[in-house]
Amino acid sequence: LEIWARKGVYSAEHLEAEMEAVLADIYRAPLIANLWRPRLRRIAEWVAARVQERMRNNWTQAGVETWGDIEVAGITLHGTADRIERNHEGKLAIIDYKTGNPPSHDQRQSGYAPQLPLLALIAERGGFREIGAAKAADLRYWKLSGGASPSVDTDALIYNRKPWITVEDWVALSVER
Repeated sequence: LEIWARKGVYSAEHLEAEMEAVLADIYRAPLIANLWRPRLRRIAEWVAARVQERMRNNWTQAGVETWGDIEVAGITLHGTADRIERNHEGKLAIIDYKTGNPPSHDQRQSGYAPQLPLLALIAERGGFREIGAAKAADLRYWKLSGGASPSVDTDALIYNRKPWITVEDWVALSVER
């Protein structure tokens, strides 16, 4: 995904080609590569369609596998964002790829899933140097399945189809803990 995104050609065919290169490098046994190929194809199609949809909705790629750090209360906080997008207002979306289930609402609410709000704090304070300081407006998990259950885009700020918290409040709650 990183290599594909950095090349900036957001088609499923290009992502499949990148995945094929990884398969060829990692899985020298054709049986294992053939078992993974259909799943990776479905992931490639989903990711490419999702990125293209987001681009139509005024989100552009701002960073991929972007590392950042800041100091908070004498502690260095660092993290890597899988994908960062910017909208026409300059606000960011931070997207975390998951191969399993994303954290549940209860885990997010109780503080057991602080990754996205802390990455939002790093972004807000300019810790992602290649992106510059900017507020996050969108925090998402992309479950990349490729299996019988489809991939899923989860808005981490929504619960039961209603907003449950703002980015600012989730960041404050995470820093408190």
